[in-house]
Amino acid sequence: KLGVRLLQRSTRSLAVTEVGRELYERAVGILSAIDETQTMIQRTHAEPQGVLKLTCGVEFGLLVVNRWIRSYLERYPLVRVEADFSDRLVDLIIEGFDLAIRIGQLPDSSLSARPLGEVTYALYASPAYLRTHPAPEHPNELPSHELIMFVVALPPAWHLAKADEQIDIEARPRLMVNNHVGARDAAVDGLGIALLPRFQAAPFARDGRLVEVLPR
Repeated sequence: KLGVRLLQRSTRSLAVTEVGRELYERAVGILSAIDETQTMIQRTHAEPQGVLKLTCGVEFGLLVVNRWIRSYLERYPLVRVEADFSDRLVDLIIEGFDLAIRIGQLPDSSLSARPLGEVTYALYASPAYLRTHPAPEHPNELPSHELIMFVVALPPAWHLAKADEQIDIEARPRLMVNNHVGARDAAVDGLGIALLPRFQAAPFARDGRLVEVLPR
């Protein structure tokens, strides 16, 4: 098919022609390039690499996602991460984000979503507060206490669930904040009872600075 002689054959010997030698060298180079390409593709599929751009709320990002990022980078050394910890709503497509980590119910969207876990809440107060204010024995007693409420809309209210019972608590809080860290720190300082994410209060409960109120 090539129209050239690749081998020089005689009754006693077989030799490669100059054209045959050049074709062989080129073929070896092509096969080597194919092998390198296959190896690169396999490595790409076997180990993530490149830039991962993600967005997450400030509080959850600092307290939880930071640890996830550190573990991810240790596991995949070829990856770089660009993390945007912000409470603003971002457009993942327009702003070029690969993923967003959010807490709560997601609005209807054409984007794919996957649950990573469940965030649970509990009521906490400091030992100092409970020494001067006996702990409530039922949620209905909460309005008589000093309350620290995380508020995103008025009127301030808590929607509590205990067993199969749903209880709504509306009260005038001693302190209203729009940040769970602020609510947690106020509870640690003894200003009252706060409803906090367990992941955020757990370190303070372990060292005794916070006590769970009305444990489930």
